[in-house]
Amino acid sequence: MNRLYWSAQIFGWLGFSVCMLLAILQSPLTIWEWMMLVIPFNIIGHAIGYALYSILAKFQFSLHLLNRNIKYSFGFLLASALLFSLAYKGCITLIHPSFDSITWIQTSVIGLLGTGIWLSLYFSIRTVKQFYVDLRTEATVQNLIRSTELDSLKSQLNPHFLFNSLNSIKALVRIDPPLAQKSIIQLSDILRKSLTISETPMIQLMDELLMMQQYLDLEKIRFDKRLTYHFKLENQSLNFRIPSMSLYLLVENAIKHGVSKLRKGGELFIHTRSEETHLYIIVRNTGVLEKKDNFYGTSLKNLERRLNHMYNGKAKLLFSEQEGMVIATLCIPIE
Repeated sequence: MNRLYWSAQIFGWLGFSVCMLLAILQSPLTIWEWMMLVIPFNIIGHAIGYALYSILAKFQFSLHLLNRNIKYSFGFLLASALLFSLAYKGCITLIHPSFDSITWIQTSVIGLLGTGIWLSLYFSIRTVKQFYVDLRTEATVQNLIRSTELDSLKSQLNPHFLFNSLNSIKALVRIDPPLAQKSIIQLSDILRKSLTISETPMIQLMDELLMMQQYLDLEKIRFDKRLTYHFKLENQSLNFRIPSMSLYLLVENAIKHGVSKLRKGGELFIHTRSEETHLYIIVRNTGVLEKKDNFYGTSLKNLERRLNHMYNGKAKLLFSEQEGMVIATLCIPIE
């Protein structure tokens, strides 16, 4: 917490206390009585403000979670008002037992107003601040994508995949023309979507999965029985937006470093699920986790860089190995 926070706390509670006391007190007060009323008022107000700040600071704050956080804050408002009323009235009674110019109802109303104004200012400031952070982040991401568009295209569509797909389609032309025609359309769709990544940095998970199905269908032609894949998709997660081509990169990596290196091939599992604040995309494949230097190619490094810029370091890309399976987990905040 910086100097601005403490300045706002001191002058805010001091001004509020004087205004409230002038509004409810009917008779003039001595200097001692003013000190008796104002000092406890400000101490309790500062304590409640600091407690609310500490609690709310632990909440993940973003514009899409604003309504949820405001709902929780109504509970904080009532609890803080009750606490203020008890503490303030108790302090007055302890310091000056005969002073009865302020009632329990008045202290409760003061607590509600003070806490309500504090929470309103808190959420207003956080909302404006988050709005400008989102604007800067979006501008940074757009500049990053434009400046690295060619490198991004090279890293996102493996040239070997294109070469192998074209060879597979060439072989199908004579033995299965309808399947060859379908494969050409699928490959065209993948190329078109990869070329427009700079225009659509975010995409619905459902759309990414549809492209993933096309990619796996093409790879299935090449690997045949050596590649088996499964989808386990949570319906609620399908409408969330993710960085374009992010799932493709994870699946491509799983095939390149996992299934393709096994003589008998292997299995590939794609699982999506959402929690309250995060979306999880999990890709598991048969294989062994290689050393990071060899395992992380240009595509995954570019993906990590995109995630850092787009989510301000709140997204995670993790790799692990368990029971003969390599597990790639992409965890991104829900927007």
